[in-house]
Amino acid sequence: MNEHQRMEYLEAMGITQYVPRWILSAARRSAQLEVPRVEAAVEIIEPPEPLDYSVASLPSPVAIGEIMDTLVRQPAVGEPSVGEEVMPLAPPVAPTPTAVEPPAQFSLSIWRPAPGLMVVDSRHAGQALPTKALLENILRAKEISLPQTKPDILLWPPAGVAPTPGWSAAREMLQAFLHARLERQPAQYLWLMGESACRAVLPDHTYEESIGRAINLDSLATLAVVLPSLADMLLQPELKARTWAAIRSLHVR
Repeated sequence: MNEHQRMEYLEAMGITQYVPRWILSAARRSAQLEVPRVEAAVEIIEPPEPLDYSVASLPSPVAIGEIMDTLVRQPAVGEPSVGEEVMPLAPPVAPTPTAVEPPAQFSLSIWRPAPGLMVVDSRHAGQALPTKALLENILRAKEISLPQTKPDILLWPPAGVAPTPGWSAAREMLQAFLHARLERQPAQYLWLMGESACRAVLPDHTYEESIGRAINLDSLATLAVVLPSLADMLLQPELKARTWAAIRSLHVR
């Protein structure tokens, strides 16, 4: 930076150069410094060559007419040509939402009152119902005494396990449990009492259509009889007649 530019910057920033206010005796007077101006170098740019606007450089009127005629005859992209039938666009089809099966959740009581009988009852959690007394009365009519031992309770999902959609895992658990028990001590009849027991053991049968029916289970080597649950019979006494009609002819030993 030369001195002239430095002085201009100081002046633009409002910085005053130091000049003594009182002149000392025998001091030389201050003289204004003459700073030569430095002219900025100017770059000379040569102008571009003039464009040739002569008639010879322009396309002929015939060529322009041919180009315009081609553009008129050629349809735009996506535009139907002359004489072409325009088909209406079909509205977009919204995807059908896939229904997600809710997770299985149940509680089952498993009784073994006789060597030839296993009872799987759908429990109603939170309801203090005398289900054991009702089962004792039903078995007493069949000349079977209910043991005083407590039943096995199966919960799904197990404690500490997050429920998963569907019933596949629950069916595998119950099938493994029943297979192990029935393999050790086979049973002639398997009473499936309630919707949860029926749905977990008989995935191909609906509960409402299967009540009172006897279904052969080759996988467990037993005959499954679908009945209302003990809690449902206590809440709806008219179901007792359907239950008795289904088991009256069964000879359980």
